[in-house]
Amino acid sequence: MRWRERALALLLLALPGTALGGGDDGARLKMRWSSPVLTMEVSIAWYPSPCARKPLLRSILDDITEMVETVEEELADLPPDSLLHPRRVPRQLEVRAEVGFARKGRLVSWVVTRRVYAGGAHDLYATQSWLVELESCTLIDREQLLDWQRARTAWAEALTPALVEAKRRRGWLDPGEEVVLRPEDLDQASVGLLSGPAGRSCGLRFDFAPYVLGPFAEGAYTLLLPASKVRPFVRPAHADLFAPAGAKACEELPTFLP
Repeated sequence: MRWRERALALLLLALPGTALGGGDDGARLKMRWSSPVLTMEVSIAWYPSPCARKPLLRSILDDITEMVETVEEELADLPPDSLLHPRRVPRQLEVRAEVGFARKGRLVSWVVTRRVYAGGAHDLYATQSWLVELESCTLIDREQLLDWQRARTAWAEALTPALVEAKRRRGWLDPGEEVVLRPEDLDQASVGLLSGPAGRSCGLRFDFAPYVLGPFAEGAYTLLLPASKVRPFVRPAHADLFAPAGAKACEELPTFLP
């Protein structure tokens, strides 16, 4: 059986079946598949609605298909003694999906990060996000949820101190260096919901791939914005989506993830 057929058969048999088997909002599905030339790892936070998982599973299948086809082409085209032949330097694909939800608004978000090693000096890293409206089982974009053009300027200013502190803790902040998060930087972020109390969201998470906020070696950043900063820019149809001021479960929200 070809590598692609093996990979897809594994995902089709293991992933949806396990996800539909049961669990709760705190569960996580993990699977790993390895061969002499390719290792794939998938980690998905649980959400019970099959509708919410549909775009995520389709995306992961596409990722795996593309990666397996790439390895097959390399096996056929690269000389066996090449320093970067997959049998000398195996390829890797890691996919991690985080879910956020707000039941009052019947909205679920996925934030997906991918780490790919396909030969060369370093890994490739990317983020992507979806918002899924469960009642209609449709994807919506962030402009349907938020007044994005107005929000991005205010949020860039609000998130700058979090970015400064995250850089400082990682050792990437030079004395006297000025760090400013720009509105156009937010356009490159993946945006997800932060699950909160009583079915309302505690705010938003912004996931930035390497190179967006610094050199590749600095890594990816995830900055968190509390509901109090989000609510003024929420579209009327989703006005009850975010937790009110003083919601106890949201009070200790950090400003960024390590």
